[in-house]
Amino acid sequence: NVITRVGKTLTSIEDFDALIKLILETAVGALEVKKGAIFSWEDSHFNVRATVGWEGISSGKILQVLEPSLIWIEKERKLLLIPSLEKRKGDIISPPLIFYPLISRERFWGGVVLCERKEGRNFTEDELKIISNLSSQIAVAFENFKLSRDIERTYFETISALALAVEAKDSYSRGHSERVGRYAEKIAKRLNLSQEETEALRDAARLHDIGKIGIEDKLLKKEGKLSLDEREIICKHPIIGENILKPLKSFSRLLEPIRHHHELLDGSGYPDGLKGDQIPLITRVLTVADIFDALTTKRPYREALSYEEAKKELRKLVDEGKIDKKVVDTLFAMIDKKEL
Repeated sequence: NVITRVGKTLTSIEDFDALIKLILETAVGALEVKKGAIFSWEDSHFNVRATVGWEGISSGKILQVLEPSLIWIEKERKLLLIPSLEKRKGDIISPPLIFYPLISRERFWGGVVLCERKEGRNFTEDELKIISNLSSQIAVAFENFKLSRDIERTYFETISALALAVEAKDSYSRGHSERVGRYAEKIAKRLNLSQEETEALRDAARLHDIGKIGIEDKLLKKEGKLSLDEREIICKHPIIGENILKPLKSFSRLLEPIRHHHELLDGSGYPDGLKGDQIPLITRVLTVADIFDALTTKRPYREALSYEEAKKELRKLVDEGKIDKKVVDTLFAMIDKKEL
């Protein structure tokens, strides 16, 4: 059902709003809030684009209650955060509330509203950063939808917002794609890859795990060892990701690295068991960047490794013939020169 909703090319306003609603649903679940809404700012008026958790309450009523705060963020161009207080009986909303402006290239496009934590707690600094990044990406999607005739670019930017929401569902993966993209782009430049290849690598890194939206949360967050059946399901996420991006003809260069970022040079990777020269260089770069970030960030089963510890693990993989030596040596040179 999720993949069906995502996998439509943006041919109408209805398709765009369906994706915006999916982003909101994902964010509401990831940040453990009860209610959320996204508003656009058009002709000096706010319009409701998506709501989640407001059962039995009309869009008009939601806008009426939230509009004073939305007007404030439009005027001030900054977030409005109301901390958790005791809920009064009869209120249709209760703190904590966050109103975040959608701003792209200094233009105001609307606002995101999230409220009522499931456990009553306030938003953490980490969660506020997630909401900031997500709001920025939604604003870019709104801008593209309104100003650009490039439907595929609009779809790409909207899916990028969805990728951020998907990543927020797991506290251990938050910021992962951004870091992988940064590492991969730096490696690519040191390897003197072309601008086109570097841009493809950067965009693929942003979306390399988008396929995880098709995998159940309980499986992604499982702390113990995966069963064979569970591992088989997890191994499908690169294929799901490829299928989500397939409608985008102008982004076809991203399909290979997204599908094959878990392939290994000795053929032991997935989903296709590619070997050696069957794996292009940009995909090898993405693989190394992905592994490096996984090693150097905290996981449910271990603490984050230091750069030196990560280097030892990567060297083992090189010696086993699994990852590209030239790419790894380039990464090591950057680590030694403190260029990451």
